[in-house]
Amino acid sequence: MMRNFILIICTLIVFFTSCQQPLEQQKKPLTKLHKPELKKNDLIGKPILAAKKITESFSVFWEYYNNYIELYKDFNASDVKGGKITRIDFLKKLSTGNYFPVALYSEDNYLSYKLAVIPAKTDESITAYLKKFSSDQLEFCKLEGKPVPNFNFNDVNGKHYSSESIKGKIVLFKCWF
Repeated sequence: MMRNFILIICTLIVFFTSCQQPLEQQKKPLTKLHKPELKKNDLIGKPILAAKKITESFSVFWEYYNNYIELYKDFNASDVKGGKITRIDFLKKLSTGNYFPVALYSEDNYLSYKLAVIPAKTDESITAYLKKFSSDQLEFCKLEGKPVPNFNFNDVNGKHYSSESIKGKIVLFKCWF
């Protein structure tokens, strides 16, 4: 309980301090940061946005991350040198807070990411966010394909649900945390 409270407080501190970027940085939309004039084949395997640019400020990082990074989906993963690694290994590396994902153009529009080392003078909010979000995604990834744990609850209308009552049915869980 106390650990969750501390995590929430830390997350709020990171969020509020990250929202205090100078106005000139807030006015740079990502769409204007990178408009390649190359043919599609020339872009395959290249970063969507230069790694250096991604970590220049939290506002640029946040826009990039929200537009291009989907770690909850299947994706092709590469290490820093471009060698193929598993999704689990990729998320483990991200969870250290020493790396960030660089989205790459791909031929079939399949998600592809490459690890990049976080520069030493990067905003601590970026590192903190990456550590937390990547750790969460790693835990979710490890749960994929496993059975749902036993549960027993009543919904807001008083209807009772349990593991046994929904056995064999397709169920959508929508949870508020």
